[in-house]
Amino acid sequence: MTATTPGAADRRQVDPWWRSRVEQRDLPPDVAALLTVARQLRGWSVRTAAQQVGCSPTHLGRLERGERVPSVALAWDLAAVLQLGRRDAERLVSVAAPYAGRSSPLRTGVNPGEMPMGHNLT
Repeated sequence: MTATTPGAADRRQVDPWWRSRVEQRDLPPDVAALLTVARQLRGWSVRTAAQQVGCSPTHLGRLERGERVPSVALAWDLAAVLQLGRRDAERLVSVAAPYAGRSSPLRTGVNPGEMPMGHNLT
């Protein structure tokens, strides 16, 4: 007999409608490499860079390996902390997940139905 977490079924039932529309993607190899090179040019370890950005070293490592896509908010933070040029920063933000991580409506309280101009999940 296996134990279940109380309320687990309830949490699955209340998954927001927009979650299924945000596909799980990998970071393109050129963008992942950009993050690694920018961090290394500063002489930072993954841990140091993650502390500067405000994410976990594990998450930053996954981004650098192309296994995850950052949220838009994290992409902007990475661009600022790593001092990416305008073109590189725009490339990073262009592949970011619009309603994930720090940008999640569960964290921000913003309803995706009330999206800013230019954002669309469909």
